[in-house]
Amino acid sequence: MACEFVFCPRAAYLEWVQGEWAPNLFTEEGDYAHRRVDRESGGPSAPNEPSDRREARGLLLTSETLGLVARADLVEFEGARAVPVDTKRGAAPKLDEGAY
Repeated sequence: MACEFVFCPRAAYLEWVQGEWAPNLFTEEGDYAHRRVDRESGGPSAPNEPSDRREARGLLLTSETLGLVARADLVEFEGARAVPVDTKRGAAPKLDEGAY
């Protein structure tokens, strides 16, 4: 929602307030690509519990302080370390330092 607002406040208003939405080829492909990551599965181990690498898909994230709710596509856990992974369409840009 925030991303849509930054890109075009008018379009964000029409979509999120007025409920006007018309899917196109790109949004349909995105929905198809997200079919797996949008289903909740897995989760983190307890912070001090030794474990192999784990992952959680469709992980719900909230902040009462900021009043935000989001869903992470994929989060990979290794011990106490959590790395968010966002599913995108297309190839990563070719950068010498890599793209994340």
